[in-house]
Amino acid sequence: MNRVKKIVRYLLFFGILAVIFLGLSRVFYPKENSVEAGMPPRDVKVNGIFGAENNSLDVIFFGDSITFTSIKPVQIWEEQGIASYVCGQSGQIIPEAYNWLKQILEKQSPDIVVLETNLIYMDDSMADQLNHALELQLASDIPFYKYHNRWKNMDESDWSRQPEEPKSDFTMGYEKKTAIVPYTGGDYMQTESAKEPLAFVPESYLDAVHRLCEKNDIQMMLVSIPSPQSWNGSRHDAVTEYAKEHDVLYLDLNLYAEELGIDWKSDTLDGGDHLNEAGATKVSKYLGTFLKERYGLTDHRGNAAYAVWDRLVEDQ
Repeated sequence: MNRVKKIVRYLLFFGILAVIFLGLSRVFYPKENSVEAGMPPRDVKVNGIFGAENNSLDVIFFGDSITFTSIKPVQIWEEQGIASYVCGQSGQIIPEAYNWLKQILEKQSPDIVVLETNLIYMDDSMADQLNHALELQLASDIPFYKYHNRWKNMDESDWSRQPEEPKSDFTMGYEKKTAIVPYTGGDYMQTESAKEPLAFVPESYLDAVHRLCEKNDIQMMLVSIPSPQSWNGSRHDAVTEYAKEHDVLYLDLNLYAEELGIDWKSDTLDGGDHLNEAGATKVSKYLGTFLKERYGLTDHRGNAAYAVWDRLVEDQ
């Protein structure tokens, strides 16, 4: 009997604690998606997706900085009439993409979810990977855990003010970079080493994204953007194997750099890690055409419901 009472007391304690944390989460959560309002800089653009019209996006991209410097949704719209958004963050990893996707699917029903493959490779130990994934889950489920340090900059209005509707980013997640630092290495995709296998944690989350997409009748696609500093033949082989085993489409643009017209003397901003504006324009043209032809996506140009996209083209 005493044991039952202890269990009940523990349950009550943690239940009350959870209610308190959830209540504080509403107070501490930034009321605007801006750095000034307390949102981390790396979250601002991706959070802008919640400002898009409900069920208006055909394609959603996830990935780290390689993604948001290389994919231009407004260009893809202008050329193909496809509505897309880049939910990229500096250093984004697959557990983050999974948590964002769960939230986004409450407002959007895309045809395709595209993961840029660099987010699959987490260089930490398994213990650190598990710890990081747990922290991200807590931050997603209980925002107070993530934003508790905001107390330093809060005022009385934070206790009563309701969060504003997020503002959609006018580049739809893309970040323009014009610097030029050439890549001077050789053929980085040729390798004699064995494939670089996916670690347990990222592969588990990749499986989770796949299941979530299947549950919501969404096509999941993997894409690797040209990046000599981040990609190689060993990683290509591992992702290719995963894609075949799970019947997922994988497009490695590192193998098509010549077809894309990538010039490593002028199309990279930092010696081959990230593409600049010129490289992004080439990748976006190829990727938009590929998505349109492969999946038969609807061309929304001329549809009054998508007039906002025409205004975005004018603002670029």
